[in-house]
Amino acid sequence: MKNFLIVFLLFIGINSTAQNLYDIRWTSDGTEYYGFMVFFSEEDVYMRTGYYSADNAYNLVHSEYKYSIDESGDVITMVATSSEFVQNETNDTWDPDHLFWYKDETTQEFVGPYIISDSDLAAENYDNIIEPEFVEVDMAWINAEYLQFFYYTDEYDYSILLAAGQDYAEENSTETNVSTFQNENSTGSNNNQYNSSFSNGNSNSDSNGGNSNNGNTGNTTSNTNSTTNTNGNISGSSSIYGNLPVKVHLVVVANTIISDIGSSTLIDVNNIVGEITGITEVLGVELNKTLITDKQFTKKNVETFMYGFKPGLNDIVIFLYSGHGYRFSNQTEKYPQLDMRYSEYQAIDDGATMNLKQVFDEIVKKGRASEHCSW
Repeated sequence: MKNFLIVFLLFIGINSTAQNLYDIRWTSDGTEYYGFMVFFSEEDVYMRTGYYSADNAYNLVHSEYKYSIDESGDVITMVATSSEFVQNETNDTWDPDHLFWYKDETTQEFVGPYIISDSDLAAENYDNIIEPEFVEVDMAWINAEYLQFFYYTDEYDYSILLAAGQDYAEENSTETNVSTFQNENSTGSNNNQYNSSFSNGNSNSDSNGGNSNNGNTGNTTSNTNSTTNTNGNISGSSSIYGNLPVKVHLVVVANTIISDIGSSTLIDVNNIVGEITGITEVLGVELNKTLITDKQFTKKNVETFMYGFKPGLNDIVIFLYSGHGYRFSNQTEKYPQLDMRYSEYQAIDDGATMNLKQVFDEIVKKGRASEHCSW
């Protein structure tokens, strides 16, 4: 069997082009809607929309969106491809909302966003187009009170975003009142303030089944924020994820005690650990190291680690395997089998082999991911 070194890189969360969080608010037929949009990529956008019904019951909707620019380059659209209630206390139906921006003929800058419901779009009823309040989220807003308006506390994105907000608060020692923040997206020269709290307009408490937002009241700002730019990006400011903490997770799985290649495998381990440690120290990035070597080198230990592994939203995961590998004669999977035996006297069976694709799939389950793999 051939000895080989695999460096398997998984960039967890968001990759380069669009990494933004947005707060979107609008009123329709007397009902105030509060949206929290998470933009991972053009193909991966979602928004949580919360609102109070006429009888003060709280409803929450999750909608998936697709971002696109028309052939002329003059219109940006974010179309709701699916919507479902996360919480529906009044058996409401939901008419999905679509967002769009258009390029001003005079300034050649994008203006918007504007909102139109699915039913109005189908009926070509453009009189009901709404211009919402639209701002990029300041990381100082990201605390339990804000997030619980859009998530249950046991949801994965809630825990990741809350941890990011807490890290940001610690790093910046912010003492700013959570209810009022400077709106950096204001297109005017005045210092407009944006209110990050919510008001149901009817009651001072939130009945959001455990999403404890009691007392979470306030007046939404009347400031309308039109994002303007010329590059086709819906954000006029820098990426909000530039403020998210980044950690590098180095996971090393190496067969360091098998008789034929153990010593060379140990060299691989020392080299890669030293290299990544040096890089992260220079960059000032936190490094978490996990070494599965020696007699701990088993399929069960790898699977146990992967089960409890929880990378952050903006983290980088480096998976290194150094050891024997092979392919079954009837194997169709392009990735190789990893030989998880630390002794040649151990049998080759299901308990001693795993495919690299299994590792990849387990990491992807932890959150949205883009990947790079080389061997």
